[in-house]
Amino acid sequence: MSKCVFRIRKKDFAKIIKNQCGYTSKYDSTSILSGINIKVADNVLTTVSTDGNRLLETKTKLNDCVGEFSPVTFVGEYLRKIKFIKGINISRFIDDILEITLTNKMMDITDVCNKFTYSIPIISGKYPKYKKVIPKTKKNSFVVGINKYFLEDLKYLSVGESTPYIRIQLNERNPLAAIKTISKIGDETECTTALMPARLS
Repeated sequence: MSKCVFRIRKKDFAKIIKNQCGYTSKYDSTSILSGINIKVADNVLTTVSTDGNRLLETKTKLNDCVGEFSPVTFVGEYLRKIKFIKGINISRFIDDILEITLTNKMMDITDVCNKFTYSIPIISGKYPKYKKVIPKTKKNSFVVGINKYFLEDLKYLSVGESTPYIRIQLNERNPLAAIKTISKIGDETECTTALMPARLS
């Protein structure tokens, strides 16, 4: 469909976009990897961003949605600069609502309470087939959990001053396969990341 309209809480959308922007390429604002890929299907909003080394896919259930929308990439730099997303405490929005209209040329983000609309253009180009990067999870696969605070502490344990990498022991059969993580934000939003390891030796 060429048009889709849905409503979402402002604080939820702001959190999704702030997370996705962290995974976009910062080197070239015109590159397809600097944008956020968005689609809507079966009342689920899917946002994807990648800088080529890591990837974040976020799926959010929508309760107020009309139509579906095939994947289109929107300019990430413009999304980052929206006032209610950039550098402020999003928790204060409480239940403010956004009405978002997606077309093949533009994304219009309307603040229903303040009656103001932000228009975000698309980036031309073909987005990578990112689904091929995310490891498939089998029903009987072995799953482990790592405390997120432990991961934050790892930043102090890099191999050396000249590189930010940390050594991780992986399966010998495919040591450079993507590392997959899944996390949930409440009952409606699920995030999947694919982290690409780098060969150090």
